[in-house]
Amino acid sequence: MTGVRRRGPGSSAPAETPGAPPEGGDGPRRGRSTWQGPVPAELDPAAPGPRRRGSSGAGPGPVDDGAKIPGTHQTVVRRNASGGDTTPSTGARRTGRASEQSRDGHDDHLGDDLDADDRASDAEEGEAAPENPWRQPRTILLAVLAGVLALVLVIMLVLILRPKTADPVAISVPVALTGVNAPKGLTLGVVVSIGQGAVEGAEWASAAEGAAVAKARLLEGGSEIALIVENDHGTSDGAKAAVTSLHEKGASGIVFATSGEHLAAGVTAAIEAKLPVVLAYETIPDSARSAAVWTLAPGEKALEAAYRGAIGEFTNPVLIAAGPGVPDGLAFSETLRASGSDLAPVAEAAAARAGADASAHRAYPGTDLAEKEQPKSEKKPADVLVISGNARSLATIVKELQARNVSVPLVLAPAAGSPGFTRSLQEQGGSVTASLETIGVNVGDAAALGSGTQARAASAFLQEVRLLAADPEAKNLSGDGPFSDVAPWADVRSHDAVVALAAAAGKAGSTSPEQIGQELAKLQLTASDGAAGTLLDFRRKEAASGRVQLLHATGQSLGLRPTSDAPLTWFPAPDAGQ
Repeated sequence: MTGVRRRGPGSSAPAETPGAPPEGGDGPRRGRSTWQGPVPAELDPAAPGPRRRGSSGAGPGPVDDGAKIPGTHQTVVRRNASGGDTTPSTGARRTGRASEQSRDGHDDHLGDDLDADDRASDAEEGEAAPENPWRQPRTILLAVLAGVLALVLVIMLVLILRPKTADPVAISVPVALTGVNAPKGLTLGVVVSIGQGAVEGAEWASAAEGAAVAKARLLEGGSEIALIVENDHGTSDGAKAAVTSLHEKGASGIVFATSGEHLAAGVTAAIEAKLPVVLAYETIPDSARSAAVWTLAPGEKALEAAYRGAIGEFTNPVLIAAGPGVPDGLAFSETLRASGSDLAPVAEAAAARAGADASAHRAYPGTDLAEKEQPKSEKKPADVLVISGNARSLATIVKELQARNVSVPLVLAPAAGSPGFTRSLQEQGGSVTASLETIGVNVGDAAALGSGTQARAASAFLQEVRLLAADPEAKNLSGDGPFSDVAPWADVRSHDAVVALAAAAGKAGSTSPEQIGQELAKLQLTASDGAAGTLLDFRRKEAASGRVQLLHATGQSLGLRPTSDAPLTWFPAPDAGQ
């Protein structure tokens, strides 16, 4: 039977059995065994071989305190030089300087007392030094997952909080105006001013072609509508006659696509005939504010506020009065009034007040001021010129001021927004410069360059203009010429006036003028309803809700019309909005 013989007195110590713990030790401590098997030869101090680091003399020295079994984290049993009790080592790497054994067998700590104390404490408790938690696979996996989750949360947060990019200009408003449901047999009248010479209101005759665009869109949307055009020749008698003719032909409402004092007679005739009226380009006469009359033009208070904002930054504004268009409540340093149809003298006086140098590039035509020194004024030079008048008068004064090298800003009356001003400026040899400004609402082609719903509505209007211009069968408003000839001038305000009357008739379900007027007084027309300019609220007499502001001129074509015959475009300041 195999066993362990008891050693009697005087018997010699038996040889150590491989795989058994050495005698004389206390055995494994509680909770954790320090015995890991036989000591490898390279760590046995009694094994032959080269002297180990830290030993003195010829015999083998003690094992380094920091040595461990290669390739493992197990605790290693170490022996002292005298073969006494074993001492467990944690196997943790030494960070300080390794201790060495002196010639008399004692350890010299050499500044590593703290590490030795830690190892002794670990040996007392039978535990190894804690390993680096970041070297554990589970810890590393959790850290990676946490990092990925944090990255995903950051990306989601950036996507949520990033600024919204403005939607590109797109035709989200359909070209065909559906849902209006105009009653069968609906007929509307359009009054324009056409004639030879200086006809009052003639500057808007081409702009009235927007009514033809509205008719085409309504027909495409399923509404049967007819337009009758009458020319009032820019006179009061002509306005009365035009309204009478429209009433006799069965018109259920009238759009006045003209301007001037002669409109008062026509509006009065429409009130007497109980016809609802929408003025596209003129303010409401005081005598008609209580009747079924509305306007898409800015009111006097809005105009005055816009003018104050436009000239408020200047110290010496000067007014050139050549007609209506500027509110009476504004204050100017000086007012220069035109006398008669010759506007050159007032332009010359304004150039002198602005401090223009006539000899800088060319002399004044028709005067001898270039040959002699201009009289010096004790007043401060004008730093802005405000000009009132109709479209032709405005164009003439601008051309005269440009000929005299006037460089201060020129703020023009709202008539400058008409096709007539652009044509007259071209005919007289004037040019579109950055100094030209006017007061109005941003309802020109530049409005289609925005990113909002109204910009898309303006884009839909211009799309129909292009379609009609490309159609050889499409005619102008009066039906005596191709639409392509008037495509550069068709305006959204005459378009919106026709759409508003048709929508009111659709809500009334009748062609009765009185019922249409009653529904129009409650109507709100949005871009989705086909309003191509601004939101229209006919609960107010000034139905257009667009901001009245300072507009700037540019000669650059926007490419939104089928032709580039209109070299002037008005646009607001970049941060001014609609």
